[in-house]
Amino acid sequence: MGWFAYFLFTSHNKNYLGNMLLSSKAIVLHTLRYTDGKLIVDMLTQEAGRQSFLLHRSKTRRSSAPSVNMFQPLSMVEIEWNYREQKQLQQLRSAHATPLKSIPYDIRKTSVALFLAEVLSGALRGEPITPQLFDFLQNSVLWLDEASVGTENFHITFLRRLIPFLGFEPNVEDYVEGSYFDLLNGVFTPTEPRHEHFLRPQEALLLPNLLRMNFGNLHLFAFTSAERARLLDFMVAYYRLHLPQFNEPKSLQVLHDIFRA
Repeated sequence: MGWFAYFLFTSHNKNYLGNMLLSSKAIVLHTLRYTDGKLIVDMLTQEAGRQSFLLHRSKTRRSSAPSVNMFQPLSMVEIEWNYREQKQLQQLRSAHATPLKSIPYDIRKTSVALFLAEVLSGALRGEPITPQLFDFLQNSVLWLDEASVGTENFHITFLRRLIPFLGFEPNVEDYVEGSYFDLLNGVFTPTEPRHEHFLRPQEALLLPNLLRMNFGNLHLFAFTSAERARLLDFMVAYYRLHLPQFNEPKSLQVLHDIFRA
């Protein structure tokens, strides 16, 4: 049903859906208290894109309602719900978590998950969730959960590897020592751009390493905490310039503080 449901949700005419039972893998973005007994959970689903669900908080241990602890940022769950086209808030029928080994218990990984969930909330607002994008997100979460080395570089590499899915890939083929980097146009240039959105040569020289990084070689790149902070700021600035709906994540400073410690 995966490809069929994906086609329906990305077509211009959603009237074919009506009301139907859907099941899907999903990645949690955030939760928001709606009332004392209810939460709104925002998720990226593999079958139906971004969806918001109204969750009734369990009041007793014997309650059949899903546990709130299941819906932490970047948690992976398998859910079932009756999709109702006219409803902004969907009702979950069931939810089962994919157990994570380290993200919920490691303060650095938890902080990274919170930050990246906030990034995804802004960056994917209105963007279609293709099967390739969902696979990338799922595999990234699993990599972070399993990894024991290189995790200090994970968040900046994730931001870099997400860019092709969003459609503003920089041109990185023409770097030479002493180049400026034009954030607005996504290119290296030998002269200072005629606008304020650029990196000077001493900052731009950090980018070639970032552009070569992937999850398999993160442990080979040794940045100082100051360099890593600058790279993160560059990436956030680049997202803000190319995604009108993207705001600076509130958890950015928290992440800076965690990786300075």
